[in-house]
Amino acid sequence: MERNKRIKGYYTVVRYIPDIYSGEIINIGLIIHLENGSLKYKFIDKENIKIKAFKENKANLYQSIKNKLEYYFKNTAGLVGLVGNISIASPENKDFLNIISKYFTNENLEFSKPKPMISKNSDLIFKNLYEKYISESDDKKVNENIKMEVTKLFEKRNYFGTKVRKNHKIKPIKDIDDVTMKIDFIYKNGVWNYIQVIPDLSSNKKKLDFLAEIKLLFSAIPKEDKVKFVYSGNDNEVKKLIKYLEEQRNNIEEINMVDNNHVKNLLIDIEQNAQNNVEELLAI
Repeated sequence: MERNKRIKGYYTVVRYIPDIYSGEIINIGLIIHLENGSLKYKFIDKENIKIKAFKENKANLYQSIKNKLEYYFKNTAGLVGLVGNISIASPENKDFLNIISKYFTNENLEFSKPKPMISKNSDLIFKNLYEKYISESDDKKVNENIKMEVTKLFEKRNYFGTKVRKNHKIKPIKDIDDVTMKIDFIYKNGVWNYIQVIPDLSSNKKKLDFLAEIKLLFSAIPKEDKVKFVYSGNDNEVKKLIKYLEEQRNNIEEINMVDNNHVKNLLIDIEQNAQNNVEELLAI
């Protein structure tokens, strides 16, 4: 297994030059080529602030370049890297990054010289390199994006101020005013429902901090109250964490935003069961 042995490879940073006259260069992507012939790559979206700062034609040019790169990497196959009628390089080729760089480099695109890397966990080193060269806050924004997704669902139905409050603060330790916790969303359907987006858990410290905070929340609220954890995707670490929390307390619920039934059931519960005077109830 990859995690049990060191994997060697090379990585290159992909750079976009929106205006050759100004000479401005933007790091827009990262490619890792591993010795086993596998690829890892990621590019910023057209909606990224780095791209949106430019005129539409420059943003469209970037999108075209991004699509071309991703399409080739996704479909390259065989010993010669054939995609349609184009044969550039196969990931089986040890010199893959150099060949790819030469082919795609033009007045609007360039690649950094491939650098060696070695790791027992290529996913982790990819994440670290991406944060270092492309976007330090990219993965952290994912959690804010999930929260924004929930916010939009609630705003569309006019829940805020009536059925739901956003960013509710509680004092888990009554006698210590300086210690507060922010609850992403809260509503009441007979009992209080605390909705919390699971944060970035990419390190042991972050996991421990999150668990400590949630245990503090558990100790501060009645046992009958419900705590709903929101996430998106199929992260095994998140699922393990939720399972652990379920063993610590009843009335735990998970809401996976990619599961339509999860989202539907949440909205039905709020629509049909949530009380309409959340602000008054919280003021008591």
